[in-house]
Amino acid sequence: MSLWLNYYQQMGNYLQSLGPPWKVVHSINAAETSPVNYGYATQEAAYAVGWSNAFGVRDGFGSQGLSALDYVNCFSDTCPVCTTGGAHCAASNWYPLFGQYSSMGVPLELQPESLSYPGDWDCSNPVCGTGNGKFSGDLPTFLYPFATNQGTTDVEVY
Repeated sequence: MSLWLNYYQQMGNYLQSLGPPWKVVHSINAAETSPVNYGYATQEAAYAVGWSNAFGVRDGFGSQGLSALDYVNCFSDTCPVCTTGGAHCAASNWYPLFGQYSSMGVPLELQPESLSYPGDWDCSNPVCGTGNGKFSGDLPTFLYPFATNQGTTDVEVY
């Protein structure tokens, strides 16, 4: 884990040293091996909000794994900060991390993990995921108000 996080931190430090004049949003990720290690995303988010652009505006972070499954797992606001595994976690831990950092006013970006599929509110038919024949569920189900109420500031539509 430390090898990747050291690289992530070096790249972020380098980018900050350039003094970019634009808003910077870093990707957070969980190691997808079994069990999933959410510690990566938690540390990446902490690094991201510690950096800033040339105008002193703090960097943000985001996940490209949003799906209706996050809605199912986190709808009742009981979505925990996950460390490893866990049946009720959001992709790359974005849900609890957005709640933690939204008061800082940093950019918080989401992108669906795959094409949306109207009418699939729980990722059961078809199964959510990436790759041929998999989708991210019904976009209106998980985007508004679910994701926006958690502090989402930017959305990249797949």
